[in-house]
Amino acid sequence: MAAYNASTGIWSTCNSGGMPADGDEITVCNEHLYMDENANPAHTFTVIVRTEFNFNLAGWDIAADVTLDDLGVGVYLAAGTLTGTLESSTPGVIADLGVGGAVTGGVNMDGNSCTWAGTGSLDCTTIAGTLDLGGAATGLDIDVTANTITLTATTCGDFTLSAGGAIAAGAVDMTVNGDLSIITGTLGAQTGTWECVGTGALYLDYNTQFVSLKVSGTYTVSGSFVFVKALSGDGTIAMANHTIYFRLPLVDNWYTFTGTYTGTGSFIILIGYADRSNAAMIDLGDYALLCAVDEDLTFTADLQCGALQLKCSVGTTSKLTCGELHCAALLFGDDGENKNGNLETNGVVTVDSVSVDDATTASTWNMGSSYIECDGVFDGDNLTVTDTSGTCHIMGLGTGTLQNVATDNLILAHDFATYGANTNVGQDTHAAPGSMALCGVGY
Repeated sequence: MAAYNASTGIWSTCNSGGMPADGDEITVCNEHLYMDENANPAHTFTVIVRTEFNFNLAGWDIAADVTLDDLGVGVYLAAGTLTGTLESSTPGVIADLGVGGAVTGGVNMDGNSCTWAGTGSLDCTTIAGTLDLGGAATGLDIDVTANTITLTATTCGDFTLSAGGAIAAGAVDMTVNGDLSIITGTLGAQTGTWECVGTGALYLDYNTQFVSLKVSGTYTVSGSFVFVKALSGDGTIAMANHTIYFRLPLVDNWYTFTGTYTGTGSFIILIGYADRSNAAMIDLGDYALLCAVDEDLTFTADLQCGALQLKCSVGTTSKLTCGELHCAALLFGDDGENKNGNLETNGVVTVDSVSVDDATTASTWNMGSSYIECDGVFDGDNLTVTDTSGTCHIMGLGTGTLQNVATDNLILAHDFATYGANTNVGQDTHAAPGSMALCGVGY
């Protein structure tokens, strides 16, 4: 096994002018080592960098496993490619990928600090273990395309999981400065938060598991859907005519986003098992929301959205329960899927219109003592309405139409321009509630 004793510090004169043999160990310990040509691509080397010196690929390529073995030592890729792994058990080392440099393999800094520079990439194709960057690699793009890696808390540029790659289940927090793409591959259950802090694209396709996403920067939804189990942050999300899909979200506070949405798009909430409540207000602005619930979904605070569609699987009675509800068109069920919808309210509700889409399976609305405003058509055909007698008010604001509403107890209706055939509805027979009802006080 040959060892390098630098005389000129130039790769081509390594080992007194002779090129190292396949499998040789190259120790950089006398002066900096600069490559001036590509290494034999068929040869694999071990490089150990010691005593404050550096290994500089200078834009060339080498198949090697590189160990940074002392404080202050570094590897500099420029635009070169290091095919192998990069590791260190010493804090304070340097990894500079330059512009376009690449490590094909993995990084293991053993939990120690590492100073990262450059805007290169890490392609995890030859690592099967822990990916430990040991520092804030804000410009480093990570591609998981093969094997299974276990993440440590990581700051990076772009992060991509694609076919052939796998990420083990974990609880670490991730910070992404560029694009976040989970396209294919295998994603183990993640209980940490993945925060996007820069500018980029969100492409989180259905992957059996999902991340808790925090958007603090400016991001554009890419692909048909973005699947998440929680959304937080105060950044900007450009919908780009796509959909954010909450699939099996966390139990509480799975939506605490306070930022801004731009462009056109929509939201879907899919609840497949166990109650999923949320203690924070959900404000989707004018964006459409589809609630597909197979178990009860409770918003203990208010819900604000555009068009709202409710549906659940055939044979279930799962419902959406709201404090206050403010939406555009309210649609129960889905005739194409033979699904009904179920709703329970007990506060202020403002809605543009109400209708039932499924003609075979009755939908339900337990209005309790709600105060409801509807200035469009409120059509209760195939909608089973229940309420607390004489305490539920529906206002038409002088323009609405109320028809086909049948309820078990008396509902007080006011100021509709048109009344159709209704049952157990007091039509302009009682005084309308005072304005304080809109503040959630009395009825």
